Amino acid sequence: MKNSLIILAHQDDEIAIYPQIKRLIEHKHRVWVAYLTTGTLDASHSVERTGESIKNLLALGVNECQIRFLGDDYAIADKTLCRNLELAADGLLQLAKRIGVLSDIYTLAWEGGHPDHDAAHLVGVFLAQQLQLLDNCYQFSLYNGADLAWFRRVRLFYPLRENGRIQSYRIAWHMRYLGLKLTLGYNSQKKVLVWLFPLLLYHYVFDGRQHLQGVSLKRLLQKPHELHLRYEQNKFYSYLQFRHEVDGFVAKYFR
Repeated sequence: MKNSLIILAHQDDEIAIYPQIKRLIEHKHRVWVAYLTTGTLDASHSVERTGESIKNLLALGVNECQIRFLGDDYAIADKTLCRNLELAADGLLQLAKRIGVLSDIYTLAWEGGHPDHDAAHLVGVFLAQQLQLLDNCYQFSLYNGADLAWFRRVRLFYPLRENGRIQSYRIAWHMRYLGLKLTLGYNSQKKVLVWLFPLLLYHYVFDGRQHLQGVSLKRLLQKPHELHLRYEQNKFYSYLQFRHEVDGFVAKYFR
């Protein structure tokens, strides 16, 4: 049986890859899921957020013993993953050793949506490079602010053309329904769901595709896109601040 690893930053990031998780399981892959932060600002363990993600992953067919919360193990708080890349990278390497042979890796896209998402991309590509799996490493979009009209601030599941060729497939209607149903189960994220759910509904009804792209070492040296990044709009980091945090890691492993 093949082993596939999904690399996420926070509990609930799995909403961006529900269909691919289900597809891998249907194709008899053993799916592992690793979360790289605690999902809390003070690095404390969140019983509620952890429970929500476990419940939804179990509904997709993931075995609970294959869900790992590395952010809890290393006390990596929300919005600090870019400062803890070495810790996260070490955690992923240790997990990969325990898993054995990995066939493919899926990580959040390099898209400027959330600093933790882009940081997760960095350590995902790091792991793929260490395991000689760059050709079997794929990125998936969660949200970003690219190519938007002035009155819109975010796009959901929108792959950036800068990230290369897009591989897409249609999501079956029963899976679209399941995705919507599972998303409503994140009670801890009700405020987020107020703006997220309409976008998710629109995606499943009018687009209805899972988008995947390969990864590129060259892209790690480039700004995700030329407009204001979503995390800059939210005043989490400026792009220059983010680069200051990650460039040491990038120079060490990718140059």
